[in-house]
Amino acid sequence: MNKRVVGALAVSMAFYSFSVAAETPTRDFARYPTFTEMKLSPQGNYLAVKAQVGNDSSLGIIKLPEKKLIGGLQFKGGSAVGGVYWASDDRVLVPMAYQDAPDDDPVMTGELYAMNIDGSGKQYLYGFQDNSWHLQRSSKPAEIGLARVMNPLPDNPRFSLVSVETNTTYLGADTYRFTNNYTPLYLLDVLNGNKKLVAKAPMRSPSGYFSDNVAQVLLVSGTDDDS
Repeated sequence: MNKRVVGALAVSMAFYSFSVAAETPTRDFARYPTFTEMKLSPQGNYLAVKAQVGNDSSLGIIKLPEKKLIGGLQFKGGSAVGGVYWASDDRVLVPMAYQDAPDDDPVMTGELYAMNIDGSGKQYLYGFQDNSWHLQRSSKPAEIGLARVMNPLPDNPRFSLVSVETNTTYLGADTYRFTNNYTPLYLLDVLNGNKKLVAKAPMRSPSGYFSDNVAQVLLVSGTDDDS
C-alpha cells in the first residue's frame, strides 16, 4: 500500500476517533461512508477495516489497542476489496470485486487474494488472472469460477474451506475445458492457492457448506435441480 493510501486511512481513523462525541454535521448524512466493513481478528489483537479512499476501495489493518495502522491493500483498474475474512491472527483472505465508481455496488468476481497483517506475503489465490498482473507469475492455469469462503478454519490457519462454482477452466490460448461440476468444496492453502477437493454437494448451486473448525463437513444446504 502506498504512502498516500496509508496516510488517508490514518487521517480517516483519527477523524473517526476524535469526532464521534461532537455534533454530527447534516452533510455527513448524505456523503458516502468512509468505513464499510470492520472485522476483529480471532485473538482480538487486530482490526481489519474496509474503507473508501477516494475512488478506490482499500483494506487497512489496525493494531489494537494502539489503533496503529500497520498494513493495507489497495487494488487498481476497477478491482476492489469485496470483503475480508481472518484466516488467522496474522493473515487475511480478501474476496475481490469490480467497482467502477464509489456509488456503484461492488460486483463479486469470484477471485480470492491474501496477505499478512503487515502487508507482506501478498498472494493471488484463485481467479481468472494469473499472478503476473500484480505479483510473481504463477505456474498454475487461470480458473474461471466464483470462489466463496465457507469457513476460515481458525484451528488450522494454513487452510480455509472454499466453495468454487464453475463450469469452465481456462487452459490458455483462448481454450476452455467444460467441467459441469456441482460446486465442490475445497481445502485451500492460504499461502500459495493450492487446493484439495473435500466434498461435492448433491445440487449444482448450494447456498452453503457447514463444517467444524477442523474441516469436517457436517451439512450442506441448497435446492436441487428439480425444485
